[in-house]
Amino acid sequence: MLVILPTNNISFINHESAVCEVEKYIAFYHYKRRHSALGYMTPHQKYIEMKNAA
Repeated sequence: MLVILPTNNISFINHESAVCEVEKYIAFYHYKRRHSALGYMTPHQKYIEMKNAA
């Protein structure tokens, strides 16, 4: 089965490979990508900061 994501025409051989890529992006988004709205922290860093402040 060929899976195609419409936003940028990425093709995957099967569902598992699509899931793997989505999981890698989610990990990048939460642990590596800095967000200007969070003071250039990652969401995980902000979560830890807020958790420690409570």
